[in-house]
Amino acid sequence: MSSRAEKRAQRGQTSPEEDRLLEPCENALLMGYLFHHAPKIRTSAAKVLGQRRFEPSVPTLCSALKSERKLYPRLAICDALA
Repeated sequence: MSSRAEKRAQRGQTSPEEDRLLEPCENALLMGYLFHHAPKIRTSAAKVLGQRRFEPSVPTLCSALKSERKLYPRLAICDALA
């Protein structure tokens, strides 16, 4: 049986250290990562875009929110839009 941490990781929960790995990336690359196959990458990308308050990413964040099925990326996208 999977541990609680493993289940959260499968749903896309990230640590601050994991989020910092994407900080050097350009905004265009981060917007592409919103559609990555790994939910942790999508979560981190949304968090970094939200911290940057990069307004041109709003339509991409909205599009990603429509198709997102994992919990933590959805939460990160909503936080980035807020």
